[in-house]
Amino acid sequence: MNITEVQNKLEFDKICDKLKKYCVSQYGIDKFDQIELYTSAILLKIEFNKLASIKKFLEAGKDIDLEGLRDIREDIERLRISGNFIQTEKYNWIKSFLRISRIVKSQIRDFSDEDENDNIKKLADGLYSDKVLEHSIESTIDENGEVRDSASKNLKRIREDLIDKREILRKLLGKLLKRVSEDEYTQVDLITLRDGRSVIPVKVENKRKVPGIIHSSSATGYTVFIEPAETIDLNNEITELTFEEKREVERILRSLSESIARYYNELKVNIEILGEIDFIRAKALFAIEYVCVEPELDNDKYSLKNCYHPILIQKLEKNNVTPFNLELRDDTNTIVITGPNAGGKTVALKTVGLLQLMYQYGLMVTVEEGSCFRMFSRFYVVIGDEQSIENSLSSFSSHLRELKDVIENSDSNSLVLIDEICSGTDPKFGSALAASILKYLSDKNCFTIVTTHIGNLKVFAHNNERFINA
Repeated sequence: MNITEVQNKLEFDKICDKLKKYCVSQYGIDKFDQIELYTSAILLKIEFNKLASIKKFLEAGKDIDLEGLRDIREDIERLRISGNFIQTEKYNWIKSFLRISRIVKSQIRDFSDEDENDNIKKLADGLYSDKVLEHSIESTIDENGEVRDSASKNLKRIREDLIDKREILRKLLGKLLKRVSEDEYTQVDLITLRDGRSVIPVKVENKRKVPGIIHSSSATGYTVFIEPAETIDLNNEITELTFEEKREVERILRSLSESIARYYNELKVNIEILGEIDFIRAKALFAIEYVCVEPELDNDKYSLKNCYHPILIQKLEKNNVTPFNLELRDDTNTIVITGPNAGGKTVALKTVGLLQLMYQYGLMVTVEEGSCFRMFSRFYVVIGDEQSIENSLSSFSSHLRELKDVIENSDSNSLVLIDEICSGTDPKFGSALAASILKYLSDKNCFTIVTTHIGNLKVFAHNNERFINA
């Protein structure tokens, strides 16, 4: 059974949806979409070491300053291409990204113990910081995402010339508009723009009385917009300066882009690190809210103390959810859970599977301290009615097909969860079949938990020393 099917049956996606809400950045959210199952105890221990460090940081009343972290991945890819530049406000995103990288590195370094095994400190130490590059962006782009006048001497001169020329044009147009208005040639006394040129509105019947260039007319056709002859040269100068300004701005942005592109690899590394920190921070916030702990790892013992189904806690107050305990002792490897309908058998089964899955995804879980988990490399979850009319499968046939997959592919590193094993057929036949399957799985040393209403199966479990009745 592939891990995606297991996740779906145990509703792990609901846990991920909750975790994503704690994320500040798209980087962290994406990590949950790509979350990987740990089957190596060493790698899992490193992950929990990082998680414990950030949880301790948050519980001390501190936080990691990730606010304002924007997704710059597409932007830095564009900047890698020589001559490219991006929207001016996006440079501020990169500046903010650099600032956050520097601050986070400092925050974690200041809080972390002088422990050479502190993996979150090792992670944060890999963050690249560059105040010079930050300053370069700051001195080029203002807080509104516009290129500053001071970005170059040439740009400052051009913009000053533009201000002067536009003021002269404004005064000249004001005089011309007043004169034309006194002659009652205008439709309204208003200077406007057409195609970037300053024009005045003239009644269509008077268009030949105002020398100049007609740029357009109103929708009604009663007004034409004329650029007076006296302002044509001045408008031309302003247009030329505007193009010159645009060329200078683009030159500045290309230069700034080249400066940023030189640090493409460092920025890519920072994206990965900040994404992981956001990802781990989300896991720590979840652990704090749901009072989760890191269980012990013990492949010779399995003990869940006062464990809760985390999704039930989300929906209900914790006081309204009943915890349960589960323990495999000595050389036992199979648990048979019985009880009345609506008594919580399936929920217990799903709780074990979901908590084990969470644990191997590097999440703290809703159990008490002292609980012991083990590592599994394969998961099999047979829950629900997979009846298929399209494929001519009855409920029981579908159930058998899933059990066949378990029998053929499970091993001693498998967790097998089966709800209402062999319940869709004659009880005598179902009892014999279920007993033989469980005996086979037990002999393979699979860790198996099943629920059942079959009375004979309880007797079979009672008489088998590797089975426990629950």
